Amino acid sequence: MGLHELIDYLVRLKLANNAKALCILEMAANGESPRRIYEACDATRYEFKHYLSKAREKMGDGFKTFIIIKHVLPLLDNIQPIIINNRCIICNTSIYYADALNHLHYKHRDIVEKHINKIIEKLVKRIARN
Repeated sequence: MGLHELIDYLVRLKLANNAKALCILEMAANGESPRRIYEACDATRYEFKHYLSKAREKMGDGFKTFIIIKHVLPLLDNIQPIIINNRCIICNTSIYYADALNHLHYKHRDIVEKHINKIIEKLVKRIARN
């Protein structure tokens, strides 16, 4: 549990092209109300609670989770999704929507780790500047 796990989760959401989850997490990190998040992200109450609890579980602390999300999400903009229309463009595998994160974790771990390491490097540079 910690920083690496949370960044891993966020990177896999981006690679899986899960815009709804990223929208929910970004708005929650910015302090938006649940009702506003439901409307803006076209999310259900279940989705809202699910993505927030998964992110908190990765970090182990709700407050720190939101701080990390605020700093990491802008760094995800350079990452191009590799799962598009339920198909992995790397291995050309058809993927059920709910299995996308597991597919990335087990089949394309090298790609995920490469992105995690780049993000951690950028965060370290930002901290060093301040």
